[in-house]
Amino acid sequence: MEKRIVLTPVDFTEVSEFAIDHAIHIAMTLDAKVILLHIVKEAGEMKKAKQMLQVHLDEQKDKYPGVAIEGVIRIGDIYTDIANAATENNAQIIVMGTHGLQGFQFITGSRALKVVRDSEVPFLIVQKGAPSFNGYKKILVPLSLEKDSKQILSYVKAVASNFKSKAYITVPKEKDEFLLNKLKRDLSYSEQFFKEAGIEFEAHQLEKKNEVDTYIDFANKYNIDLFVIMNHDDAILPIISNNVQDIITNKLKIPTLLINPKSTTNITIFGNYSGGG
Repeated sequence: MEKRIVLTPVDFTEVSEFAIDHAIHIAMTLDAKVILLHIVKEAGEMKKAKQMLQVHLDEQKDKYPGVAIEGVIRIGDIYTDIANAATENNAQIIVMGTHGLQGFQFITGSRALKVVRDSEVPFLIVQKGAPSFNGYKKILVPLSLEKDSKQILSYVKAVASNFKSKAYITVPKEKDEFLLNKLKRDLSYSEQFFKEAGIEFEAHQLEKKNEVDTYIDFANKYNIDLFVIMNHDDAILPIISNNVQDIITNKLKIPTLLINPKSTTNITIFGNYSGGG
């Protein structure tokens, strides 16, 4: 049986170390292989990149002798080649570092989400200075009014099954009766979904003020160690594209599993099949 794959883009900066820490501990939990990916713009950079990557690989292998780790260098564009490398290597997850409010590694500003927007492989975004890996014991799951928002439950189920996590489902308070009833139905569906999956959970309705601040306050109160969010460019509630980066770069430095909506219900993450709603 082939090992599951955790792909980690590296740029040889400190933030890469935080991403690698999470990637390797995920791999240890799943008996997976870690692929460290470095992208160069042109062939003339390959020689130096190979030398640097080999030093990086040797350090990680010495530090984690029981984990399968290999390196890959590609000539290309980070906006497409990270996702392409994940697809070609059949990766279940991409673990990537970010320099916080300066944007993702390699890039800054509003272009940051271009790296993940077209990927069918989920991205786990880890900030520089993130807490040490703790197994993702408490997961915050914001539900929205988007038609594909329930797909998030399948991903949470896969994570929680592997890491024995507790899910904290949240919906915003809503005055509009039609929208409120929709949220109540989705919340009821989510509760039943997790009950049938045997996953521990709590459901909460949050005050609808500044959504990001609400989630951060909740995460701080309940010691959340993983956000799981859908990446909606045109979302209605509660996550809109302007807020996605705010959550990814949250002040508590909690890692974020970012998922692009998929047209299929056959969702695979961490090598587990999960049916989607």
